[in-house]
Amino acid sequence: MAKRQVYFVTFPHPKVERSQCGVRLVTPGSLSHEELLSKLLAACHDPAYSNMENGVSRSVLLAQVAVFREFHKAAEGGTPHCHYHVALKAEASFRFAPVKKALLQNFGVATHWSCTHHGYWSPIRYCSVPSPAKPLSALDTKPLLWARCGVHPPLHLCCHEPATAAASRAKRQRRENFASEGGKADPRVSEYDLWPIVVESGIRNAVGDRQAYLRLMQYVKSHCSQAVCAFVFKNRTRLPGLIDDIWRWENIDSVVTCADQSLLDRLRVAAAMPCSCGGAWKALVCQAFAFNGVNLAELCGFVFRALAQGRSPTTPVVTLAGIKGGEGKSLFLKGLAAVYGHEHLFYTPQHPAFPLVGLEFAKVVFLDDFRFLESVVPMATQCLWFDGSAVPLAKPQNVPGSMAHDVYHGAAPVFITTKLEDMDALEADGGGEASMVLRRLKVFRFTQRITAPTNRVPECAHCFAHLICSHGQ
Repeated sequence: MAKRQVYFVTFPHPKVERSQCGVRLVTPGSLSHEELLSKLLAACHDPAYSNMENGVSRSVLLAQVAVFREFHKAAEGGTPHCHYHVALKAEASFRFAPVKKALLQNFGVATHWSCTHHGYWSPIRYCSVPSPAKPLSALDTKPLLWARCGVHPPLHLCCHEPATAAASRAKRQRRENFASEGGKADPRVSEYDLWPIVVESGIRNAVGDRQAYLRLMQYVKSHCSQAVCAFVFKNRTRLPGLIDDIWRWENIDSVVTCADQSLLDRLRVAAAMPCSCGGAWKALVCQAFAFNGVNLAELCGFVFRALAQGRSPTTPVVTLAGIKGGEGKSLFLKGLAAVYGHEHLFYTPQHPAFPLVGLEFAKVVFLDDFRFLESVVPMATQCLWFDGSAVPLAKPQNVPGSMAHDVYHGAAPVFITTKLEDMDALEADGGGEASMVLRRLKVFRFTQRITAPTNRVPECAHCFAHLICSHGQ
């Protein structure tokens, strides 16, 4: 007998006075919701196992229970009998037979256990949502809800099938079958219908490769209906963004988990991950530091401090300044993207009119090859930004949903790579704003290019995180 975590249990009105083993059966109508739940919990606490290991009975811990009372149709000339339906979800999978046996032996309650429901939502929906076979008048309007944590979600929040690519595909197929049986055209295609297609095909964008939309067009043309082909053709310019949105939706649990973690928590998680470069990235970075006389422990300490404290008046902005490039500056700080993901980083501004659009969504700022120029980001804004103060955030006003300019109060730490000539120009400026910016920077100078090519070693989340954690704390 297979184990399951979710069961749909029916407590029927008995047709006989005693069970096959001679136990006098109790009619469910004589029990209240609370009494029935109490007996179920007691049976789960002390199941009747036939062969107990070491003589120890293993309790079943229930997570959520919903008790519904319904009535059978009245027999001719008789009164309707009530029965109960119970949806239950346990903390872990279990076999129902010992619990069923305990209910019968200890309380005289006969039960039928259904194993066809693969999610808690399914029995909840059967008992709480009206249908042609079960009108609203036949449903229990005051079911008993119980949860181990103390609060059971409202029924309207837990009666829906979780959205998955497979569920979306199945629903689409049912709609197409229904239309086909009626001699009608295929139902209208929406962006939602692309979800299972993209996930099942495995088509996705990657860093440095934004051609996934071409592969999607090829796949749809070869495998999908005319309605889907027409939708993809009509929305061909939106496909790259739709593909990204679909994978974000598909992996939303891990995305939210990552987003909810602090920068240090995520750093420690990455440090515990396996190495993806065989130590090559770490070796090359350490070579670059040694070749340029950069104190590894000091630099990692400032990076760790910035990730721990975030942008603030007391957090220096880690700045790596080199001569022409190839010194290993960007190679080191690209480890931030490996740990936190490109979608959580804000990169060097490219739009002179609205340079900081998108900053409000970033967890980390990486200004690679940054110029301290008024034409890139106004010096007054740089002062506020690097000082941990509130920053005016100019936004385009012709974008739907954008009503006005904003003020950035975020704490995303800032990391910079730049050229020594730009640092020299900033120092030679002599102005008050330039001096304020300089005071906020913790500059590490790189004066020698390393011999190994830095662009041939991919950044490694484990190596970067391990380097920062081991030297920075």
